[in-house]
Amino acid sequence: MDQRGNHLKEYEHDGNNKTLFTCHLSVTSSSNGNIFIVDWLDAGGRGRVVVLGQGGDVLQIYSGNLNINTERKPFKPRSLLTMASESIIVTDMDIHTLYILNSLGQFIIYYTLLDIEIKLPQSLALSSSGHLYIGCTCKHGSQDTYKAKFYELEYFGI
Repeated sequence: MDQRGNHLKEYEHDGNNKTLFTCHLSVTSSSNGNIFIVDWLDAGGRGRVVVLGQGGDVLQIYSGNLNINTERKPFKPRSLLTMASESIIVTDMDIHTLYILNSLGQFIIYYTLLDIEIKLPQSLALSSSGHLYIGCTCKHGSQDTYKAKFYELEYFGI
């Protein structure tokens, strides 16, 4: 919206009048004007990352990595964050993973957070001092339901 409350652009349908999103959850953008949206496809949280160009055209859809995501462990993105390097970090809470995409939405690498004993990454934040914050949740109904954790990590080269 502009300062007068007028809509500048609405992203609901693609050029073929097909609905772009099922249930968008998180959004970030890169300096090249691309917009990244976490879109849940079902109530279980199976999803994708839709990348829109400045004009609203779909540039890329990232649906997980074949080396990690399977029918039993589908891609369930939760949160997005744009790094200073223009890389995009995507959390996958259920398999305790961070995916790194480039500014066009193409896969670069993934990190399994269980290797550093971080479970259930839910949200992300970045500080100007080079720290990545990861907010983690707990499995609903577990003994630890009300014991969420918050981690501060130094990052290099992401």
